[in-house]
Amino acid sequence: GFNGAPSGVTVPPPALRYNSTVSNQFSCPGSYLNCSANSVMGSCPNGYATVTCQRVCADSDNSTLFNNQTTVVDGINYYIGIPQFCVGGTYARVCNDGTNHPGYGSIFCRGAGFAFGDLLPSNSSLAQTLYSGSPQGIIYLSNFTCSGDENCDENPSFATNPQCYTGQLETILRCSPGTPCNGSKLYLHNNMTRIVNGREIVSGIPLNCIDGAFYASLCNDGSHTQAGLNYLCQSMGFDNTSVTLPHNSSVYGRTPVGTAYYSSFSCPPNANTVDDCDAISSTNQQCWTGTMDLVLKCSRAAPIVTPSATPSATTTPTPSGSTSVLANGVTVSVLVALILAVLLLS
Repeated sequence: GFNGAPSGVTVPPPALRYNSTVSNQFSCPGSYLNCSANSVMGSCPNGYATVTCQRVCADSDNSTLFNNQTTVVDGINYYIGIPQFCVGGTYARVCNDGTNHPGYGSIFCRGAGFAFGDLLPSNSSLAQTLYSGSPQGIIYLSNFTCSGDENCDENPSFATNPQCYTGQLETILRCSPGTPCNGSKLYLHNNMTRIVNGREIVSGIPLNCIDGAFYASLCNDGSHTQAGLNYLCQSMGFDNTSVTLPHNSSVYGRTPVGTAYYSSFSCPPNANTVDDCDAISSTNQQCWTGTMDLVLKCSRAAPIVTPSATPSATTTPTPSGSTSVLANGVTVSVLVALILAVLLLS
């Protein structure tokens, strides 16, 4: 409900008895169980408070993005709006006051039928534009916690920050249906392979295909655990060790359009697959523009190839002291010993 009466409705004052008590300074911080007031005897010279209780929605209604706007980036539709759902017959929203689960945005977008999403800043002109036209009587919640990947409604409390109710701390989400992905579930995108001293060294942008719906990648923001990154390499058949490299777009290019970016990637010691690991949707705008892609370097013992007695056209022994580099499927051998010999003879 909300304070006051609906437009065009007049509520007559109550008929009080001579010994009736009037309360003022009424407050309910966090919960109606914590309400308190100052009680006085007599009349109320400034008029009585009017409260309107309403039932405008059904709790079974699907979550929506209120006042959503659609933007198209590289052919992908992004829907930006205020997440809104129904609680007890009235509309409810989550106040972006820093008390909620950090991955709430992505989880809500998936619950609303999108592939992924991220949280946008509340202190923007866009927030006020989206807030305009909001219905009366909205409940704002804080301490919105989550268990697992989908359930985010465990024991929230009523928000007490006044800015929650004026549109200054609205939760603004950007959701996307994503781009369908197929092929390898986890791989190093645009990878470069080198063979050095019997070691196969592969570097690229780690991409994971989530449920065939969209690609997920990591933002190079320093939030990931080393053990988690090591496990990524191990999951792709490499040794359980990794090195993070800076992103060079001229070498590693860009991730596929519609890729979702995540922070704080970690894996439990007993992880069996990457699906057992955790991460939260990144809110770093540089990640979403593709300027902070994480590049991972993995390695393992190079396969031993025994050359045949008569080399075929498809088999070329690697000269001693050379380094093989595989770039986009083409092997290039740097003939260190041969070049040195030519220089000495000349």
